[in-house]
Amino acid sequence: MSTVSEKACDFRELLPVCGMDSAQCRAARALLKWTQEELAARSGASAVTIRNFENDRSVPQTGTRYLLQKTLEHAGIEFIPENGGGVGVRLKKRSSAE
Repeated sequence: MSTVSEKACDFRELLPVCGMDSAQCRAARALLKWTQEELAARSGASAVTIRNFENDRSVPQTGTRYLLQKTLEHAGIEFIPENGGGVGVRLKKRSSAE
């Protein structure tokens, strides 16, 4: 099980790319059929942090949201920005070579 390392980047540069909201996090996990605990294990974030974020009790720090988002993207999730129809998530198309 691979994880995305916090040491791999400077979080100050990530503010614009950490746009994932709580609903997108829940939807991404549902598409992957992952529990909060599985996302926690794969990302290195705590299950409590994920639970509080998804239940709109708190917003994790930018670095933690970045780790969650990158972990989900690495698993095949594509985050859809606001484009007039609202934000969302979807599974990336897999090439026939995969």
